[in-house]
Amino acid sequence: PPRRARRSTQTNSSRTVGRVNAVHTNGCRTVLHAVVVLCLLCATLSALAQPSGHVAIAGVDVSAYPTVTFRVSVTNGAGDPVQGLNKTNFQVEDAGQSTPVAECTASRGENQKLAVVLVIDCSGSMKGEPLAQAKRAATDFISRLGPADHCDLLSFSTAPQSAIDLSARDASAQAAISGLRAAGDTALYDSVARAAERAKAQAADYRAVVVLTDGRDNTSSATRDQAVSRAQECGVALYVIGLGPDCDQGVLEKMAQDTGGGAYMTGTPADLVTIYQRILERVRSYYTLKYQAPAGGEAGKWRSIKVEVTGANAMGSDSAQYVVPASGGQVQSLSSVLEGFALPGGIGVVLLLNVILAVA
Repeated sequence: PPRRARRSTQTNSSRTVGRVNAVHTNGCRTVLHAVVVLCLLCATLSALAQPSGHVAIAGVDVSAYPTVTFRVSVTNGAGDPVQGLNKTNFQVEDAGQSTPVAECTASRGENQKLAVVLVIDCSGSMKGEPLAQAKRAATDFISRLGPADHCDLLSFSTAPQSAIDLSARDASAQAAISGLRAAGDTALYDSVARAAERAKAQAADYRAVVVLTDGRDNTSSATRDQAVSRAQECGVALYVIGLGPDCDQGVLEKMAQDTGGGAYMTGTPADLVTIYQRILERVRSYYTLKYQAPAGGEAGKWRSIKVEVTGANAMGSDSAQYVVPASGGQVQSLSSVLEGFALPGGIGVVLLLNVILAVA
C-alpha cells in the first residue's frame, strides 16, 4: 500500500507538471501571437502615416543658363495640391549631381494663363442625372476661370463633336452647355486626341484636357496608347473623371499618369462640381524652383533633372530633361515652348525641344 501511495503521488505530480507545462506553452503561444499582431499593427500604422502623393515637373526654362528654372506641381494622396512647402522640402539633382535650390516660389496661378478643353461624354448611358450634373459642373468650372484663360467644350458619343469656345462665359457658352444631349456610343480615345490638338493650338502657360466619361471606349479608331501619345506630343495634361461602375478605372488612371495629370473616380453624379473645382485648384497651384546648374554641360546636349519632395504632407519624385544652350544663346521662354509630362515610374520628359537662337 505505501508503494501504491507513492505511485499515486508521483502520478499526480506528473499530471500537475504536465498541466503547468501546457499552461506555460499556451501562454507563450498567446504572447507570441500578441507580439506578431502588434508588429503587424505597427507596420500598418507606419505605412498609413507615410505621406504619399504625386510630383510632376511641367517644364524647364534655361533662358538664363546656367540658372535653371522649372515648375513642379505637388499633390497629396487625395490629389489635392500640397501647400506650405519651401526649398528645404525639395532636393534637386542636375546630371546626377546634388544641387542646392536657390529659390522656391509658391504660386496659386494668379498670373498663369490656362488653356482647358472640357471633354464630356454624351453617350446614351449619361442620360438623366449624370449629364445634368455634368452640365452643372461645367457651368461652375468656366465661372471660376480668369479673364485671360481659354476654355473649349468638346462633347462626344459615337464620334467627337466640333469644339465650342466657352471663353466668353456668356449666354452663348451657357446655351452650348445646356444643349448637350445623351445618345450613342463612346468614342473616348478619338475625343481625347482631338481635344489635345485643340488645347495645343491655344497660347497658354499651361494646357489641360478635363475628360468626363461613364463608360469604356467602344467605337474610336484611335487606341488608348495613340490618344495618350497625342496628348504627350501636344504637351497636354489629362485630368480624367470616371463616373459610375462601368468605366475602366485602370485605363483612366494610366492615361492621367502618363501625361502628368490626375484621375478622379466617383459613383455619385452630384460629386462632379466638387471634382471639377479640385482639378482647377490643382492646375493653378505649383512651385517654381531655381538653381545654378553644375559646370560641365556641353552645348546642344541633353541634361537630366531630378526633383525629390519630402515633407509632412507629401513625398514623391519626378525627372525631366533640357538641352544645354549654346554660349551666349537665348532660349524661347517656357510659356511659349516647353511643356512636360510624367511617364510611368515618375519620369517626366520635355517633349518640345528648346529653340536656340545663336547670337554672334
